[in-house]
Amino acid sequence: MEKMVNICKAENVLSLVDAAHSIGHETGINLAEVSPDFWVSSCSKWLYVKRGCALLYVAPRNHSMIQQDLTPSMIIPDEKYSRFQAEFFWSGSTDVVTLMTVRPGEIMFGTSVRQQANIDRKEIALEFRQFLGGEQRIVNYCHSLAVQGGRRLAEILGTEIMCSTGEDPLELVGCMINVALPLPEGLMRAPDVLHNLDEGLLESKVY
Repeated sequence: MEKMVNICKAENVLSLVDAAHSIGHETGINLAEVSPDFWVSSCSKWLYVKRGCALLYVAPRNHSMIQQDLTPSMIIPDEKYSRFQAEFFWSGSTDVVTLMTVRPGEIMFGTSVRQQANIDRKEIALEFRQFLGGEQRIVNYCHSLAVQGGRRLAEILGTEIMCSTGEDPLELVGCMINVALPLPEGLMRAPDVLHNLDEGLLESKVY
């Protein structure tokens, strides 16, 4: 990501990083250091959070570019809350329960809101991940499962896992892995291939 963002900076274009699988999957991310213009990641994929919750990072230099479509929230900018924070604070029409599964509710919404939602601290994603051993342990475990599962599936299909050709074949494998399908050599990639694949899955009752 850092190299791509630097290329964008060199070409004087804005960078928007679609990091859907990043949070909870990729460790050692420092957005302040890499400084993309915009960065978005889904919390429901690897962070153990309910669907509908995501993170949007906007570099401070771009805060003036992003505006809230709805009526401003009940928070007024002051020493504690910047204009950007205040504009996107809870507007009263949003269900905050999903957001509060990321971290303790009192940090973002006030103790009273969290108490009304009746959320147990043990259910909060970030604390649960610490209970499991922390980010690196979770990623190592998921990576190991992906590699073992990929190799087993490749063995069953009579194909191979699709890895890097560098010194470390698994250097680009995170918690997901690609396995080659047993397609005939020379078969062109076309809509018919995907159609036949979908039909085969349905016939095998794989949904």
